[in-house]
Amino acid sequence: MKKNIRQALISTLIFIPLFVLFQLWGNSGAEILHTISQAKFWLQLLIAGTVYFLGLSYLPLIFRRK
Repeated sequence: MKKNIRQALISTLIFIPLFVLFQLWGNSGAEILHTISQAKFWLQLLIAGTVYFLGLSYLPLIFRRK
């Protein structure tokens, strides 16, 4: 595995729990369970994680080629 992809994967694995924490911040216990059970929440998590990973792993390659 290339070094930049490995670093992006590790960073993404750190980003996902932080994203979840900030999404749930300020909700009471019942609202947290309701939020987690919604498909919209998981879709947002999937999209944010994917964009974050692709940005970290491929943007340095794009800028290095110029």
